Amino acid sequence: MSGGSTVAPKIAVPDVTNQVLENAVTTLKDLGFEVVPVAEETTTVDTNVVWKQVPLPGEEISKGDTVTIVYNPSNAPMAVPNLAGLTIEQARTALLNLGLTIGVITQQNDPTAPADTIIASVPKSGEQVLGGATIDLIVSQGSGVVEIPNVQGQTSQAARSVLEGEPYKFLITVVEEASTTVESGRVTRTSPTIGADTTKGSAVTIYVSTGQATIAVPLVSGLTEAQARAKLTSSGFIVKVEYIEVTTGNANDGRVIAQDPSMNVQSTPGSQVLLKVGKAIAATTTVAPTTTTPATTTTPATTTTPATTIPTPTTLPTP
Repeated sequence: MSGGSTVAPKIAVPDVTNQVLENAVTTLKDLGFEVVPVAEETTTVDTNVVWKQVPLPGEEISKGDTVTIVYNPSNAPMAVPNLAGLTIEQARTALLNLGLTIGVITQQNDPTAPADTIIASVPKSGEQVLGGATIDLIVSQGSGVVEIPNVQGQTSQAARSVLEGEPYKFLITVVEEASTTVESGRVTRTSPTIGADTTKGSAVTIYVSTGQATIAVPLVSGLTEAQARAKLTSSGFIVKVEYIEVTTGNANDGRVIAQDPSMNVQSTPGSQVLLKVGKAIAATTTVAPTTTTPATTTTPATTTTPATTIPTPTTLPTP
């Protein structure tokens, strides 16, 4: 069916009983299986020969699955071979030839031995052991000097994943610090610094941003404008002033009446603080308008002279 996940094919476990231990291990590893040899005495086969296995021959399992093989160890004491300079796989083969198996593997810095090669074994070379014994190995990590990788800008989790993994294996301490340039939750720097040489597995501190630092806005209400400006600018704030009219002689004349943000509010340096400052306005003098009264003109009285009546002459009758 298209689009579905691919299922890894199963592989039938071969029959490795009655094989010499080394050959049995090689056969199983070549098929991709993990192999666990177990020493257990029996009288049915010769020494170092496999006489039992789990899973049984023919069973189908996946690559990477484990097959346990049981072999007959030798009862005769034997000397631990010299494994110095061998790789782990080379040492495994040498030990299996003797019916011995690898136990605990410990890594150690050693500038004289190439990385991933064996420095020593426990029991050490030449000591007598019985068949089936486990031999612990000490493996070189080389000089152990590594360079601090660049994890700046990565999240704390991503940086730790890199630094705690191979080839560094650092012991990480996380310290938080404010930053104006690095986003909160991301690495600002390391100690030792990025690019410095240090020892594998050593202590490294990563500094993680908490974002831009904030400080408490100081109380400036009641101060003069000049005092308030000085106090705020010294703390890194930008000051904006609005004037509020007050009467002449008012105690708030020239002083801060209100501030925004208010006292103790956390704010970032470079942000603005608004001040409202009292300012007396000089009183306006009102001059009354002058009223001019026009002079009174006296008009002389007019005297009317009565008309003179002239008597009409009387006409006498004619005699």
